[in-house]
This record gives sequence, C-alpha cells and structure tokens, in this order.
Amino acid sequence: MKPKIATFMTAHTVRRIVKKRDYLDKLKGVFSKLSIEKVYIENYRSGLQVTTEELKEVRKLLENEYEVSGGTCIGTWGEKWGRCADYGFKVICLTDSKNLSLLAKVMKQAASVFDEILIDDFWANWCYCDECIGKFNEQYGFNLKVKSFREALLRKDPQIMSCWADYSTKLLIDVSKRYVVGPAKEVNKNVKVILKVAEWRENFHVRGLFFNALKNVFDGFYVGTESREGTQRYGSFYIIEYVRAFVGNKLKGAWFDTYNGYELRIPIGINAYIEQGWHSALGLVDEITLFNARALLEEEKREHFERMSREIPLMKKLRGGIRGESIGLIRPAVQPSSQGATFERYLEDALGMIGVPLKVVPLEHIKNEDYILITEEDIGYIDIFELIERGCNLVVTSMAAELIAKGALGESGLELLGLSKVMPLRYEAKDVHAFVYKGNVIMLEHRRPSGMVVGPILNLDRGRVLAYASDGKESYPVIYISEYKGTKVYVLCVTKYMPYLKTLYPEIIRQVVRDIALEYLGVGLVRYRDALFNVSVFPYTDGTVSLMNMNDYGVTFDLVLDKGKARIKFSKVPKDTVLGKAKIEHISEDSEKISMHIRMPPNSIDAVKFA
Repeated sequence: MKPKIATFMTAHTVRRIVKKRDYLDKLKGVFSKLSIEKVYIENYRSGLQVTTEELKEVRKLLENEYEVSGGTCIGTWGEKWGRCADYGFKVICLTDSKNLSLLAKVMKQAASVFDEILIDDFWANWCYCDECIGKFNEQYGFNLKVKSFREALLRKDPQIMSCWADYSTKLLIDVSKRYVVGPAKEVNKNVKVILKVAEWRENFHVRGLFFNALKNVFDGFYVGTESREGTQRYGSFYIIEYVRAFVGNKLKGAWFDTYNGYELRIPIGINAYIEQGWHSALGLVDEITLFNARALLEEEKREHFERMSREIPLMKKLRGGIRGESIGLIRPAVQPSSQGATFERYLEDALGMIGVPLKVVPLEHIKNEDYILITEEDIGYIDIFELIERGCNLVVTSMAAELIAKGALGESGLELLGLSKVMPLRYEAKDVHAFVYKGNVIMLEHRRPSGMVVGPILNLDRGRVLAYASDGKESYPVIYISEYKGTKVYVLCVTKYMPYLKTLYPEIIRQVVRDIALEYLGVGLVRYRDALFNVSVFPYTDGTVSLMNMNDYGVTFDLVLDKGKARIKFSKVPKDTVLGKAKIEHISEDSEKISMHIRMPPNSIDAVKFA
C-alpha cells in the first residue's frame, strides 16, 4: 500500500488562515506539489487555543479537497496555565489542577469538531517540581529534594529510576484517561485519539511512556522519525520498528520536521531531510506527515520541499511494491524501567548505518535459531538463559559482555561467554593501533590518528577469535564466537565506542559484524573495496531489498543472497533496480549464492526484487 501524505497545521497557522485567506491559497499550491491528501488542524499549542468557530471555518475551507482531522499539542504550556517545567520549551506539570482542567477543555473542543485527534509528542511526564517530587516521595517512601532527585537520575540510581518510571507511567495513564481521552469521548463517542511519540526512545521510561500501558488508553499511535544533525539516520526507520513491536496495528503513521537539532531556527540539511522521508516510507506506515504546514512556505526551506516533491512519487512507487515485512537481526521488544544504556545508547541506529538490518520482536515471538542482539540495557531485564533454552543464538555487545564479565549473571554468565572464572575482565578499554584479521595486520593512518580504543578486553577460556586488536605489544580478542548448550554466542567488543565502529575502525571490523547478520538472514552487504558506512539495507520477506547510500559520494558493494539461508522469497535474479538509480554492474550465481555487484550514486535510495 502506498503511504498517504499529510501535513499538520498548528494553532498559530489556523488563526493566520482565518485572518488572511490568501495565505491558505499559497499553502494549497504547495500541498498540490507535495501530493498532500490529508491535513491535521490543531486547536491548541503553547497557550494559544483557537476558537471553535475558527476550527470549523478552516475545516470547511479544506474538507472538500482534503481529508481533515484534528490535532492538538496539549503537553505545551501557556501563560494562563498552571505549573510548568522549562527545558528551553515549556511543558505542563501533570499534577497541577489548573492544567488538568484546561486539558479537558482543549480535548472536548477538538472532539466537538473532529472524529480523529492527533496529539503532538509533548504529551509525557516532564515535571520535577517540588509538588511532583513530594507526591513521589509520599507514594514510594523516599525523602528526596528536587536536587537530590535529579542527581539520582543523573547517576542512574536503579531503585529511584525504576520507581520514577512506575510513578510517571501511572500518572500519565491516569491523566490520559481522565482528562484527555475521557473528555474527548464524552463529547464524541466516535472520536479516535492518536498519540504521537517522539524519536528519543531511550528516554521513554523517564517520561512514563510505556507502551504496554499506553496502548490500552489510546486508539492509535504516530511516531516521530526525525533524525537530527549529528544522529544516526537509520534511527528514523528503527523507531518505527520499535514502536510497532509494542503496539502492532495501532501504529498509524510517522511524522518528521525540518529542524536540525542544534539550532531550531536553522533547517536540517536537505539530504538528511529527504532521508527522514525515505526511512519513514520504508517503515511501511500508512501515513507520513510533514510537520508543519507553515514551514512549507518558508523561503530557507524551499529547496527541501522542492526536492521532497520529486521524491514522494518515488517513495510511493517503491513502498507500493513491498508486500512483505522487514527482517533483520532480532532486538527483543523490552522497555527497561531503570538504567537504560550509557555507552550503547542508540547503538541500533549506528549498526543500521553500517549495513546491519535490525528487527524488533516481542519476546514471546522470538523462536528457535533466531539471532538475538543482546545489549547493555538487556542485562537484568531479559532472561538470557531462557532464550538459550529456546535454541536462540546470541550476538552480545561490548557493554553487555562487560556487565556479564563483572558478574551481572553470576558464574553462569561467565560460562555463557566462555570467560575465565579467575579474571574474566582484563580491561574495560584499551588503546590500540591496529587490528588483526586472518593473520593480516590492518591499520588506518592516512590523515587520521592511528590510535583507537576498544573494549572490553576479556580473558577467554574458550572460543574462536574472529578479529584481534593490537597495541604493538600484544593482541587482544575483540570479536569471537563461542558455543553454549548447542547455541552460538558471538561477542562484539567493538560496539562500546560507536564513532570508532562506524567510521574509524578498519572496514574489515564492520564486515565481520555484517557477516554475522548475513549468516542469519541469508541476505546482506559485503564490502567491495570501499569503506562501507552510511549505507543501509532493508530486506523484506517478499523478496524486496531496499538500499540507501547516505554518503555525499558514490559507493560500490556486493549484495549477497545465500540460497540455503535466505529468509526472503527468491524466484529470480533481478537484472535492474526498481527506481533505476543504482546500477547492477555484475551478477554471479552458483548453486549456493547470488552475488550482485552494485554501484550507488551519492545520497540515493533504490531496491532490487528477488521475487
């Protein structure tokens, strides 16, 4: 199915249209170029609540040409509201009675005009005011002040963070039921209330955004697919997979904006903006919303939207031809309530940027022979040994291995990783100058520092080393495979320092990691000569394999399909790509595999179809 393209009018834009009708005419001109089919009309944002008459007037101006729905930004604060928290943007305190009363008023108004309301992602528990911390202390038996509470969050105190996650979730659910969804359905029993969550998934637990609770309150979900400058853009795809794993078919759409993340007044780069759109389309959502309508007319963003207008038909063409589900190395769908990750925050995004596809799967759906990526945040939250009993193979990251080496899973954990019981952990980190692969010493020195850091360095009792790191005096195992109760356990001591993994380690290290995914999926990327980063692969069960080069230069690589292991359909060897951007330069095939040598131009997206 092709995605529906939508846009979102903020309350300020709604009021401007009422005052200046020609402004809407200008917007419609851009809507046409962008193939926009649906418009969300917002009633409230940052203290401005438009009148019901204004909402109805703008709806009437649009409904004959577009599908229209309501929107609101109830998490934001205005001068007539109660207490707030200030993060550079002001958000409401959920324990303030004045705020609660105004919430219900805003939701009733929106529901009186629309049968669908999309809530922007400021809806969360942000506040650490004296009153909130006081209620938290009362419920959980602490005696914290605001300062000591913030310090506990900073050091990731597991008890306090777990209790705060529980408190925030219960508070957000209660307020959502009584003052958001409840009042809306009281006015309009048919209204659907859709919650948009943001792209910052690693902080969901602090804000009370636990999907197993939220999905019983809201009728659907939207997800932010923004990848700000400085972040790993594969995260725009991964966040869709992540949310879908919890809410299933309740996931309705994705939205992204033009902000660059460093300075909101300066737009994101054009290529990064377009890639947000492509990641959203490849996430197989029903709707893609361009936030916000006003931005469509801003001169400094004109090139962004001109380029997007050319890309949208291609997105629809490629997306419309996908009939399967995405596949990848498995990440369990869990939301830890306390520690989260430190070194490996958003590791999945970085892995996706070096050509390792990922798939988030509910724990109960993980099955025999699956390859499971175990990261820092899983230790203590997932029963890893139960996964072993199911017959799953593990791919254990640096920080997960370090925690296990420090005793997080007892002696059984040491046995799992094949570690010495005397001194399992030699170093948390080690400065090195080279890597050793199949006896060859590999260094990168051309116009860059020759020193690198890896970690942890483990003491092995058993295992086959796939790659070593060397400081010139000694070689240390950094990627190895062991066996435990008949299952494979890969250990990657190269993920702790993600910038090194992505670009600064020699290419062979990234390829060893890709080869593990290829072994499981039966389809993947193999480097040719180029360093292969900022390149992603998106395989689907129907035989579609989408490819994205996010570099400002062209790349070449081999796309390999293992006939005996492929988890996608294949009935033919494709001769051409779907969009004609990438070029298949050479194809080789034997009884075991198909290898396609592909050249991709700079900043391009394409796909091949094996069925």
